[in-house]
Amino acid sequence: MHTPTPDFNTSLFSACILEAAAGGNHLMEALVASTRQALQDHAAMSRDSVAQAAFRESLRLLNKHEASLCSQYPAALVAAFNGGSPGGAKIGAGSGSSSISFDELELMDDSQVQESVELARAQQAAQLATEAPLAPFNALICSAQGLKTVQPDRNPLRPEVFVRTLHTLLKQSGAPAADRMRWLQYMGAALGHELADLYVSMTIRLREAGVVAAGYVVTQGTGAGGSLGQAAAQAATARAFAAGAAQAPVRAQEALYVPATAGSSAAGSATASQGTAEGSAAAAAASSREQVILTVNQLRRLLSGELDEARSRVASEASGAGGTNTKAGFEASLRVDSQHTVPAAFEALQEMKQVDHVMRRLQAQTKASPLPAVPAGTETSLAGLRQQLRANARGLGQQLGLEVVNLMVENIAGDKRLLAPVQQVVRELEPALLRLALIDPRFFSDKMHPARRLLEQMTQRSLAWQDASAPAFQAFMEPLTQAVQALANMPIESVEPFDFALKTLTHAWSDQHREKRHRETAVKSLLQAEQRNILADKISREIRAREDGQMAPHDILLFLLGPWAQVMAQARLADRAGMADPGGYGAVINDLIWSGQPELARNSIPRLTRIIPGLLSTLREGLASIDYPQNELSRFFNELMELHQQALRPAGASGLTQLSTPVSTRAELEAKFAERPQEEPWLAPAEAKDSGFMDTGMLDESLEAALDHNGQKPDFAPTQPGFGDTGPTSGWRQTAAPTATPEDLIPAGSWVEFVVGNRATRTQLTWASPHGTLFMFTNAEGATHSMTRRSMDKLLSEGGLRIISDHAVVDEALDAVAEAAMRNSLDIAL
Repeated sequence: MHTPTPDFNTSLFSACILEAAAGGNHLMEALVASTRQALQDHAAMSRDSVAQAAFRESLRLLNKHEASLCSQYPAALVAAFNGGSPGGAKIGAGSGSSSISFDELELMDDSQVQESVELARAQQAAQLATEAPLAPFNALICSAQGLKTVQPDRNPLRPEVFVRTLHTLLKQSGAPAADRMRWLQYMGAALGHELADLYVSMTIRLREAGVVAAGYVVTQGTGAGGSLGQAAAQAATARAFAAGAAQAPVRAQEALYVPATAGSSAAGSATASQGTAEGSAAAAAASSREQVILTVNQLRRLLSGELDEARSRVASEASGAGGTNTKAGFEASLRVDSQHTVPAAFEALQEMKQVDHVMRRLQAQTKASPLPAVPAGTETSLAGLRQQLRANARGLGQQLGLEVVNLMVENIAGDKRLLAPVQQVVRELEPALLRLALIDPRFFSDKMHPARRLLEQMTQRSLAWQDASAPAFQAFMEPLTQAVQALANMPIESVEPFDFALKTLTHAWSDQHREKRHRETAVKSLLQAEQRNILADKISREIRAREDGQMAPHDILLFLLGPWAQVMAQARLADRAGMADPGGYGAVINDLIWSGQPELARNSIPRLTRIIPGLLSTLREGLASIDYPQNELSRFFNELMELHQQALRPAGASGLTQLSTPVSTRAELEAKFAERPQEEPWLAPAEAKDSGFMDTGMLDESLEAALDHNGQKPDFAPTQPGFGDTGPTSGWRQTAAPTATPEDLIPAGSWVEFVVGNRATRTQLTWASPHGTLFMFTNAEGATHSMTRRSMDKLLSEGGLRIISDHAVVDEALDAVAEAAMRNSLDIAL
């Protein structure tokens, strides 16, 4: 078997893409035929005249749209395979998932939620049907793209792309939503079987062509799709199973609300979350009464505020029916006169500088107004608190709020990106968050809510450290632990305690003010550098277009297009008078080009001797304005003066050497520049120092030093013991997607590791320039590192940069809650 060349593999990959897209017509015909048969069968079997009419109407519309669906699917697939979608939405790595984000739910209506669920069901059906043939096909299609390891999201023919493209096409048909969802329900299962056959045939074809399968790398996910998603998945699956959701779909009205009982136990939930099948049917039934089943529709109603009104009605009815005493008793258990808590704490903040003093005072105030005792036998355990709060929860809104908080905390505390002490302090904050959920059941949906901001600050800031033993990490954790302990033992009747804790911690981490000033200086320097480089690029193009430019010696022309264009750009940016040629730096170009040609300058020695002093003075002044390195300046001046010396000698004198050959034609000039790599942004030494600039050469040396003798990637230190062979968040981005930009791959705020000197350093992408040419990273100590777009591309492609977290921990935890709700919804007819 011959070994395919990279070009041969690329052509095979393209052929697979074209073949799959061309088969779209036949694929849609098969899907329509299968759906038609299903609709006919259901219409014949249904005894409900209304249901029969609905099935027949869907069948009529399907027949009507069949021709257009079949003809449009191939083109839609081509757009999707090339990274887009027929609707213009981008389909990137991982975006083919049917999951919806937590933040999207609040903006959706019931029909959109139902359609998302149907899409998820279609995705699930296609994934299950293709699971076996997809694994070997992924390995081969990734290899055909030149990838060393399997990256499933880089397979443009993955099932979710087909399903999402199908869904988009159905939406564009204009058919009513109910009929589209019915079609998608039957098409999803049929699509899976068709794709399984496609993957088998393409796998055979690629193997026969000699493509060697890429290797699989075992990684441990750390985001919502990894361990934290699994935590939510286990808990949600167990609860759905206990409630009978794993059986036939039930009506939503039957599963929307199950009253909590005083005897409910979180320990039972914990046992169920381990997936054990032990226990009797009676125990499972009891478990189902303990908690609501969180579905996408319920979560949407909670986030949109619909359940707030329902809770008010329940409270009103309870009061009118003689429930005043119970309600008042529960509210009294949560109420504390605000004058004994937060306002006094704010005074303490003004009076004291040290956070531990503030926290001690706050804790003392908490003891003065203690929480009501938890039921006997549970002491102050979290399980006991959950039991009490669930027993006293009024209405579906409060119950769902408690459930979302519980899942969110499980997800955050299970996030492997967080060090163990941070995971623990998140768990310790849960009591305060649960109490808050009773008075504000959807606080977690407001990104500006102090409680959510507190969670985000404590988790995102903690990502700066790789080791819990670092002194700076201990300084970070001490005030955080005190603040969380105070909140956990404080009655929560408003948002103020969280707001106070957030402000106190911000004050405690006061070094950020100094770091902020340092970052501001670095950003100012980088902004100035980008503006100057953009203008210098424009000026250099103008110089290249000059007629006399093609006759200039090559070294002089390079000087004019590089350093001197920077000088002219700096002068124009600094000019406030609106001068046409500030500093007169543009005027010297003629003299420099002319005097740099000895054969030409020799014809007018008087002019040459007259202009040399002024020319050299202007050059020195201009280069000083950009702090041009002295060694480079000396090198250029030596070459220029040698050219001038040649011009002053008589023609034919001995010892003349041609230092730089002029280009004779415009075509030759452009050809020479076409061969040169694109120039990177240039930073003055002061700008580089202010921003910690790392040029390509420095990064190359660091990466080279970190590579072992086999050329393997640097061995980054694990975040936790036993985590060395896993890949945080998304693992290694070994090869950037062709259309990807650094902003796409590494969003602002992401934590990454890359090699500096002989070790890996963890930093956060804190700033990207407006034009995407410069990027700045900041580490836990406030030190900055900056690099160009090309340097970042190089690090990404060569494995010199590892992404620790490219999404906020809290955002991913809440998205995992939405995913758990989606999984629960798949077996429930909303």
